[in-house]
Amino acid sequence: MKKTQNQGQTLPISSAAAVIKSMPLDQAIQFLKSEITGIPQTQVIEGELIVIYMAVSPNKFDINTLLRFATESCGIHLFRIKEKSRKKEIVFARYLVIWYLKKYMDHNFYQAGTIFGKDHSTAIYGFNIIDADPKFLTEEQQVWRAAFMSKLSSIQMLS
Repeated sequence: MKKTQNQGQTLPISSAAAVIKSMPLDQAIQFLKSEITGIPQTQVIEGELIVIYMAVSPNKFDINTLLRFATESCGIHLFRIKEKSRKKEIVFARYLVIWYLKKYMDHNFYQAGTIFGKDHSTAIYGFNIIDADPKFLTEEQQVWRAAFMSKLSSIQMLS
């Protein structure tokens, strides 16, 4: 059984799950990164930690749905959104997620950017791009943004 360490003690994963249920996503990821034993730090992948977090926090916001909506709207595969790429469709998908996290989930720019390994200034820029009047977007970006908003509206995630 995998265990975590907490202040010199070893805790079962189920105890760690109880601890992270009440944490915001970014704090839970940091906790899991620092506490899971038997996994070298270089092998801990943030996306896997998000999955763990969502598994133990079913009442929390489902970030997987948000990531899926953004990538589908921009016509890319889900795994590509975390790539270090500057391709316009990948960048725009990240911006859509950052915008939603900031506007509707009360994440700060640091938290929203951290999900993609970006700093707060990139998150601010992305937020402003999405939040701006659509007439300032290219036609392609307008289509992506509209598709994303439509998907969110279909399951009442815009309120």
